Amino acid sequence: MHTVITAKSAADFLALVPALTGYTPTRSIALVAFRGSRTLGVLRVDLPPADADAQSLASAAATFVGMICRLPDADGLAPVVYTEGPLRAGTPPRQSRRGAASPDGAVRRDRAPDSPHARIAHSELIDAVRRCADACGLAVRDALCVAADGWASYLEPHLAHPLSALDAAAARADLPAHTAPTRGDQHSGAELPDVDPCERVRVAMALADLQELLEALDAGAGTPRGDDPEDDDDVAVAAAAELDDLCNVRPARAGEPGRFRAFARAATTSALAPEPPGSRAAATALGALCDIPGLFERALDAAPDQLDTGTTAALLLCLSRPPLRDVALSQWSFSIAVGAEVLEAQVLWHDGEAFPARLATHMVGEGPSPDLARVRAALALVRHLSAVAPAQWRCAPLTVAAWLSWALGRSTHASDFLALALEIDPGYGLAEIVSTMVRSGHLPEWAFGRSDTLRAPGLDRETGGSRGAT
Repeated sequence: MHTVITAKSAADFLALVPALTGYTPTRSIALVAFRGSRTLGVLRVDLPPADADAQSLASAAATFVGMICRLPDADGLAPVVYTEGPLRAGTPPRQSRRGAASPDGAVRRDRAPDSPHARIAHSELIDAVRRCADACGLAVRDALCVAADGWASYLEPHLAHPLSALDAAAARADLPAHTAPTRGDQHSGAELPDVDPCERVRVAMALADLQELLEALDAGAGTPRGDDPEDDDDVAVAAAAELDDLCNVRPARAGEPGRFRAFARAATTSALAPEPPGSRAAATALGALCDIPGLFERALDAAPDQLDTGTTAALLLCLSRPPLRDVALSQWSFSIAVGAEVLEAQVLWHDGEAFPARLATHMVGEGPSPDLARVRAALALVRHLSAVAPAQWRCAPLTVAAWLSWALGRSTHASDFLALALEIDPGYGLAEIVSTMVRSGHLPEWAFGRSDTLRAPGLDRETGGSRGAT
């Protein structure tokens, strides 16, 4: 259910843009798309470099407007420039957004900037956007600039207004709590959550024990000693090869997963007893690996900070294996049934069969829209996994966080996660792929078919009757 809020003036509209985006943009141009008097969403991109020439600005404007044209039923737009410089080009900024201290130490609110004959900052870019919009049949509802010392409309460049007017408009809007913008700019929300340092140590111990256990099983798998299912050692040896294959995407065939569960119980009750806490967590992780789709689904349903150490270790192990990582991305995007189908396809591909293209199109943003609620839950999960993971295990969850952010239309967040991942492993394959898509400005198809990927959830905005807002 959406909250409909009416904006009767340009100041009201500017006060609502942060609620539409979920943050206050900086060094950006935000293009608000319209269908009639209703917004469809907001596309935010970085401002072009200050030294960009006319051809570069025209190319950027064509790209921006082209993205708006991809939104179904879009018939108008309102570009809003956010700059930390002065409102008028060539005018030194008088003070910051919140006012500046005078020589006597008092903080005074800003006034509308002087130099009314100077052009508004980034006018050349807005001119290019308006030309492209006109060529595409899109109405320009308004074109606005919010600077360090005031704000103005490019459609009425002789007028300038103090920033305090936006504060007053925001107060009048009285946004419901669930639609209020978050603090910060477009980078806010890409930081990793705080975690208990002790849990990070426990996860590292569990991963080390799990790897050692898997290596030991693999080493003993070639010398089975019997077929008695009641013998714990024989169960472990008989399952070892398939368990090792499971972690490399060759799970047991139908009817065999019970052997893995039997092994996990044996490992927990006898092979590791008495065991230190790390080994106990490793045994838990081992049991979780017996049902990978179930592991992924339970993790999605749980509060990330409530995951036990063994489950966390099992998730990090799976994400470190590219085929299982892709199963996780598919399942978290759609459903457990899709996850199971992709897992089986990975197994068959490993056996030499072709991988169905329809199961991979979403990875490059094609095909049906994912379940965005699941994607948001998965993003919260992998942000936690990235925070709690030892450094050498962090690249995979960070890259998954980047893809999920990109799938939600949050390319800025994706860039931030990718920077962290590529710092750890500059050659990590999926990180390079997602980075290429982000750098080229490629957005998933569903971003243009569903407005909730380009707008903060729960908010519609309707314009009132003022000029430039109809």
